[in-house]
Amino acid sequence: MKALVVVSDNSIRKEVSDFFSSRRHRSLTCGDCDEAARALEQYDFQFVVIDLTLPDRPIELCRLARKAQSDPYILVVPKEDTPAQLRKAFEAGADDYLARPLTISALQLRLVVGERSLAIRRKSKQVEDRSSMLDRRYRTLVQHMNEGIFQVDEAGRIELVNTRMSSLTGYKVEELVGQVADDLLIEQEFRQRLPGQALLGPEIGSEEHTLPLVTKEGERTWVKLIAAPLKLPDGTRGALGIVQDISEQRNAEEDLRHKEEYFRALLESSTDLISIVDIEGQILYQSPSSLRTLGAPPELMLGQPLADFVHPEDRDLLSQAIDQVLAEEGQTASAQARFRTQDGDWRYLDCQCKNLVENPVLGGIIVTSRDISERRKVEAALKRERAFFQQLFRNSPAGIVILDNQDRVVDANSSFVDLFQFGVSELAGKPLTDLIVPEELKQEAAELTDLVLEHQTVDRESERLRKDGTKVDVAILGYPIELAERKIGAYGIYSDITERKSFERKLFHEAFHDNLTGLPNRTLLTERLERSVRRAKRRRDYQFALLFIDLDRFKVINDSLGHAAGDELLIEMARRLESCLRPGDTVARLGGDEFNIILEDIQEVADATRIADRVLSSLSRPFSVAEQEVVSSGSIGIAFSFSGYDSGEDLMRDADIAMYRAKSRGKARYEIFDADMHKSAVERLHVENELRKAIANHELELYFQPIVSLTRSQTVGFEALVRWQHPEKGLLPPGDWLPICEETGLMSAVGRWVTRRACLQLQAWQQAFPESDGVAISINLAPKEISHPDFLHELNQILEESEAHPASLTFEITEDAIADSENLQDVLWHLRKMGFRLSLDDFGTGPSSLSSLHLYPIDSLKIHRSFIQEMSPGGQNLEIVRAIAGLGDSLSINVIAVGIEDEDRLEEVRTMGIGLAQGFYFSAPLSADEATESLRRSIEG
Repeated sequence: MKALVVVSDNSIRKEVSDFFSSRRHRSLTCGDCDEAARALEQYDFQFVVIDLTLPDRPIELCRLARKAQSDPYILVVPKEDTPAQLRKAFEAGADDYLARPLTISALQLRLVVGERSLAIRRKSKQVEDRSSMLDRRYRTLVQHMNEGIFQVDEAGRIELVNTRMSSLTGYKVEELVGQVADDLLIEQEFRQRLPGQALLGPEIGSEEHTLPLVTKEGERTWVKLIAAPLKLPDGTRGALGIVQDISEQRNAEEDLRHKEEYFRALLESSTDLISIVDIEGQILYQSPSSLRTLGAPPELMLGQPLADFVHPEDRDLLSQAIDQVLAEEGQTASAQARFRTQDGDWRYLDCQCKNLVENPVLGGIIVTSRDISERRKVEAALKRERAFFQQLFRNSPAGIVILDNQDRVVDANSSFVDLFQFGVSELAGKPLTDLIVPEELKQEAAELTDLVLEHQTVDRESERLRKDGTKVDVAILGYPIELAERKIGAYGIYSDITERKSFERKLFHEAFHDNLTGLPNRTLLTERLERSVRRAKRRRDYQFALLFIDLDRFKVINDSLGHAAGDELLIEMARRLESCLRPGDTVARLGGDEFNIILEDIQEVADATRIADRVLSSLSRPFSVAEQEVVSSGSIGIAFSFSGYDSGEDLMRDADIAMYRAKSRGKARYEIFDADMHKSAVERLHVENELRKAIANHELELYFQPIVSLTRSQTVGFEALVRWQHPEKGLLPPGDWLPICEETGLMSAVGRWVTRRACLQLQAWQQAFPESDGVAISINLAPKEISHPDFLHELNQILEESEAHPASLTFEITEDAIADSENLQDVLWHLRKMGFRLSLDDFGTGPSSLSSLHLYPIDSLKIHRSFIQEMSPGGQNLEIVRAIAGLGDSLSINVIAVGIEDEDRLEEVRTMGIGLAQGFYFSAPLSADEATESLRRSIEG
């Protein structure tokens, strides 16, 4: 035994400890409750002595000791005369107490009592544990039985129930306990039929019932209930119920009963005659249907030979069938025979015989007869129709083929064989599409087959192949073959229309093809484009793309080499475009140098861009035109059907927009249309309409930026810059609208307006400041202005109207204009002869060759502002500017530094010997009045 002694007095603690040691008991002594509590957590004690005079929690320590796993014997030592404290100790779990003053004899007596109490407690615990184990085993056994078990008290209320009973009824265990079993589980109507109107109860003996149990969901499940009375040890009475689920057995019995009723009804209502005859042919059983079919009641046929009801000419057929089945058990045979009706008529019956003589239930031959009189009539009619069809099929001048629902040939007539050169044996069982359909038309042929098998008649003209590989034009009429409202195949009727189609193709080609290139024209392209749009709407797996192609610099080539050479170039371009396409794609010429390509059945964007790259590569190779080598390129716009177009016209519009985007971004490239392009196109159209009104409504204004002589520090000229004074948006810079003028053809009109206004202003300044050495105005010329056929004529008219002197006018052209216009040289020399000065604008950024400068009558070079603004000591731009200054000096050409914005840049170009400059350091662009005042101050010094 191990003891815990918790006493405050050291001497007493020692005496108690020595006492336990003398009895060979281990003991642990503590002087306070906290230490004792920790000891209880670590060790098991059988005897605990607690001094209730301890200052901290002795009563709480009693509770803690009582909760220990070892369940120790607790002895407390109270103060003298403290019954209240002692009562609390016993409530907290103390077993006994030891009065003060403590004596060893008293402690010894308490130890003996404690040992006996502990022994009794252990034995009681063992009994309780065994009882608990047996109870658990019993409950586990009951809970896991396959039968539902429940126990009711004298009032019929459920006291005990297992989980199987819960699963049978759908109620939880706690929902069942306390309920009256009969009221909860048994239907009222069923209880009323029982003696005492109850199944369970103390007054009911052992009973067994088959009944429907009502579940929680209100459903019925059939069970077998065994009820037995109970008498409990306390004298109370109750009853025990054992429930077995027999719903499957009950359902099987019900199913069997229903099947018996079903087959009885089927037999009685069947139109087939069912007879059972013995080996001699005597009728043992006759179904009631004999009355409906033959007019003979079944009872009159019983015992009669079955052959008596059969036509004499057919009796041998039926006898042979019966003899055949008698040869072997289970054997079957059939025969068709005429049976006599009650009124003397004859009905054709199809008789199926089976030998079941050895069957203990039937014991005879079953003859099942079905009336086929109407079918025989139909078969006779069909036979006549088949003969008619065969004559029509074989002798028709049109080729006829019969197909099954897998497009395989079943039969073909002689006209079909003659048309396509295949024998019937070569065709039979093979897919017709594999034999006579060209590869490029297999998709179309598959669609036709689908339409026919979808209950549609197809009337189409197409091309097909003969056995020798030659093509033949045919008119195809296809319609489904139906059997019992089911499509089992198709008829195909083919007529040779080669001669008619040849004439039609000639007419079609002339009407729908371009006379120059032989490509489809706009009309045919539109038709095919609309067809592709319709197909894309009908089929989700079909997409296509449209490429809009424009030949770059075609007008220059056409004007310089002549129209015959231009036509030759277009023909060669058509051939190259054709070589880039896949089978089934379409390339068409819209007119001029514009071509369209329809790319059929693409899967992704890359399918179209690969073709576009192929076209660009092909067009980049030199063309041999008029015995000269010509280099050109193409700009391509691409629009895809992915966006769901409703018309081909919209698709063509968007491809055209994308093509112009490609041109504006440098040509010789492709661009794919997106929504932003359409938005930009709409905006450009809006700006174009406003621009036309702006010119008419005098909304354009001319601004002037001074050009300063660095040697004289004086304004010697102005660059004329056009601005648009928009009535709503205010003053618009040229970058917002001049590019639209280039695209829409308005540049010539704007250029004429600028030139006229500049000339009139120049004349006004020359009259206002006659003492000046002569002020000049620079005017920017766009490539489309120069290439306009009326440019020089209109320029002469402006000079006559304004009386301006050409020597005071400078036309500025860009390096890009020189590169794009091969006939520009003649125009520039003509302008020089008229007295105008010429300046090469934005010099250093374009593609012009320095070696070709001597070909043009250039008076000045304007260095691009980017070189001036980004000059830095030792930098590349500084050296470029210095090189251009040296070039101008060596060619005796004036150099103008553009973009001077600070004094450092000014001093830098001055040290290079550049004599003219322009930029915001001197002045921003000025209105006419402001420029006049600036010119006045410059002249007056």
